[in-house]
Amino acid sequence: MYSDDVVRQLFYQIVVRLRDSLGKPKPFHYKLAILLGVREQEVRSWEGGGLPDEQTVWKALRLQMLLDALGNQVNAEDRIGFLLRFHQGLSGLRPIDCLDSASAAAEVRQLVFGDRNGGNEIPQG
Repeated sequence: MYSDDVVRQLFYQIVVRLRDSLGKPKPFHYKLAILLGVREQEVRSWEGGGLPDEQTVWKALRLQMLLDALGNQVNAEDRIGFLLRFHQGLSGLRPIDCLDSASAAAEVRQLVFGDRNGGNEIPQG
């Protein structure tokens, strides 16, 4: 297992990339809290060096990978709308809810890209 310092550094890098990916119209802390299913105060604490639980770290990583894969094809606000909307192709679930596990995240990638892995492996955790 990795030390807390290593996980903290990696997670901070993910948070910085998510800030860039999610755009600025609404406060970043609010948007990330909604997407990860945590309180806004938790997101603020991470920027101060706090560390979330392991499941949140994995979900943030999967979220960033999906946003990276979408690239500039979809603007930031539409990405958030897509993630929060219920989709028939996901058995009526929202994509953001499917990022809690690697297998469900693969289903989101299939919905978006029409194949099993969209070219990138989904991180296990």
